[in-house]
Amino acid sequence: MKKIFYLASIAVAALVMGCTPSGEGDEIQQEEYTPATVTVEPSALNVAKTKGATATATVTSDSETLSVEVDYSAAAWLSAKLDGTTLTVTTTAANTQPVARVGVVHVSAGVGINTTTIDVTVTQALEDDIAPTLALGAKEAKLTSAEAALAIISYESNMTDVTVAVAEDGKAWLKAEMDDKNITLTALSANESGAERSTTVTVTAKNTKGSTVSETIAVTQDKKAAEGTIAIGATVEGGVLFWISEDGKQGKVLYPYGEKLAWAPKVINGACPDVPEANNPDDGVPNVAAMKAFATTNNVDFAATFPAAAYCDAIAGGGWYLPARNELVTLFKVYNGTPEIGDATIDNHENITAAELAARLAFEGYILACAADGVVLDIKKTSGDSAFSSTQQSATNAYYIRWGKYDNNHGGKHSTSRYARCIKVVNL
Repeated sequence: MKKIFYLASIAVAALVMGCTPSGEGDEIQQEEYTPATVTVEPSALNVAKTKGATATATVTSDSETLSVEVDYSAAAWLSAKLDGTTLTVTTTAANTQPVARVGVVHVSAGVGINTTTIDVTVTQALEDDIAPTLALGAKEAKLTSAEAALAIISYESNMTDVTVAVAEDGKAWLKAEMDDKNITLTALSANESGAERSTTVTVTAKNTKGSTVSETIAVTQDKKAAEGTIAIGATVEGGVLFWISEDGKQGKVLYPYGEKLAWAPKVINGACPDVPEANNPDDGVPNVAAMKAFATTNNVDFAATFPAAAYCDAIAGGGWYLPARNELVTLFKVYNGTPEIGDATIDNHENITAAELAARLAFEGYILACAADGVVLDIKKTSGDSAFSSTQQSATNAYYIRWGKYDNNHGGKHSTSRYARCIKVVNL
């Protein structure tokens, strides 16, 4: 019921004149804010997957004014009506999706400011006989001869029930795993024989009725490399081989460790640490030599003035140096498995292709095989970690390479957020 109370009116003229009201003026009737009550039982309804499926609920309210409305997000497949205090919901379309869908019905009681609205959820069952689909990013995979060699193949399906199985003849040496995007194939052992070995992996998508669709991946593992053969990823002189000269006589290796260090401080002896001779884009050795000459000329400590370069220079055994800009580009192409930078996916780590992901994981494996406590190139993932090159861009900036979302750019020399990753030239 509406409640009424009374207010004695005060004449504006009397207020202006400073008069005191007598208390016998006009009476004003004012409506009090009293929300209507409304409940729906049950407040969550389930309907079948078919068109025309119905469900009912009982509405209780202290108001005789009731209304119902389907939320716009479900209007394409759901309708609702009130018959007295009975709410009936009806599906206007079958659910042909592989998952259940949920809509909302708004039930209101009262008038004007006294209106109260509550929501009823309606869940339509999934279509359990929809045909399953399955698409693989590749139907062939080739692994190197090493233990833990891997390949990653992407897949897409309209089903959530997707499984992967290795054929009996490959279970002893191959493992297959999957997440919601990729299938990862990993060699459980090195292929020590003089011949390739192969097997198949079957991927199957199934709906709730038991209907299935399958695809097969042909997997081959390389034979053991001939004695004396050295390949990318091998451990040579304490580093991971990432480049081999055309004549096969020389290579470059990556030191398995790294530290976040500045290229140089902001100011040295009151001036920017400008080393214009450290501008070689292809070879870090002359760049480091220019830094050492700068330290001697300006009578400053090399290690304190050029922390990243000094870190590499001090590694036991000698020969290690902070790589030039294009030496880091070469390392990225091997790490990412793309012969050219234009082939790389310029996006965050989680959005690169399955093939690129496989290459990165493989290279991480090379680093950890070289040193069990080694530091992989991209620890941070997402947009990724970066590493300083020895190539100066200006008095204040030096070039760097970012490993996750690839970037070949320059930044402040004083930054301590970038890694020093060291390389050396080796004879093969």
